Amino acid sequence: MSQMVTTVFRRPPSLPCFDAGSEFCPCPLAELGHCVACSVLRGENHCDCGWNGACIYEEFLRNGRKAGPVRREWEARVTHREEIVPERESSVRAAFCFRVRVPEELTRWFVLPGSFAFVRSRGRPEMFNVPLSVMDREGDVLTFACEILGPKTEDLGRQTRPGTMLTLKGPFWSGVQGLGAIKAHAGGRTLIVAKGMGQAPAVSLARYLKTRGGTVKVLLGPGSLGTIFAEDILTGFGVSVVKMPKEPDHNVSRIIREITSNDYDLVISSNAHHQHKTLWRVIAGLPRRPAFAWISDVTMNCGEGLCGACLGARESRLCKAVFDAEEFFA
Repeated sequence: MSQMVTTVFRRPPSLPCFDAGSEFCPCPLAELGHCVACSVLRGENHCDCGWNGACIYEEFLRNGRKAGPVRREWEARVTHREEIVPERESSVRAAFCFRVRVPEELTRWFVLPGSFAFVRSRGRPEMFNVPLSVMDREGDVLTFACEILGPKTEDLGRQTRPGTMLTLKGPFWSGVQGLGAIKAHAGGRTLIVAKGMGQAPAVSLARYLKTRGGTVKVLLGPGSLGTIFAEDILTGFGVSVVKMPKEPDHNVSRIIREITSNDYDLVISSNAHHQHKTLWRVIAGLPRRPAFAWISDVTMNCGEGLCGACLGARESRLCKAVFDAEEFFA
């Protein structure tokens, strides 16, 4: 006799949302009953959002029970390309850095650390979108770095040449968790630990902190990329940089010594999840904890929480939700 299997879906908790209060809120998730922040829009009969801005539910009603505007696509002209790891070096994946010129009205939205965009070759369908952190911003020029990992990034790598046009969708702001801590301690002493492709978002983080009077030290490591490429740009705007060679313990002992022997206000991890978790465990055990932030390494496809690629173990949309380190790394 066959048995019927019933799948029970847990309602995710209300979490702060990166888009809350922006022109992109309420988003299509509100129409579909999956708002990250608003429990009422998820079909519950009480409010537990904790959001201090304009009520998302009221905004949804005022908008005729419809989502607000969605992020648009922009044309971007490639102005420069530089190889980080040339393709002929087959022992590691190829990577490159490039700059694009876009309307200045767009670049001003990328000033926040953790800003990113979806980039693809012009003429390609949306499935070719590649999420890339904004490495740097100057005037109407954005700088990105891309590691070639598969077909989408291979296609982007082939098409990205000076003078060619790319399609860019943005802005998105969920590229870093702990943004509140970064803003609160921007004028203090910060340590950034950046390896591999994590060097790219570390540049925008360091620049943000420096322009707000902070003292910044960056520990750079080659990581799986096999090279350090952000040193010159970081030292160029007054950041103290220490290069870490590859070590059997992945420089963990060196990083622990740095954190425990200095009085940092903020520590930022810019690499993969295993580094984030290791650094958080160190910080959690200190008598005086510095604040902690980390670069998001979430798998995503749409950036809007619709596709489900970013769903975490608690059914939370990791591309939209804001997390506290103590809860996230529990």
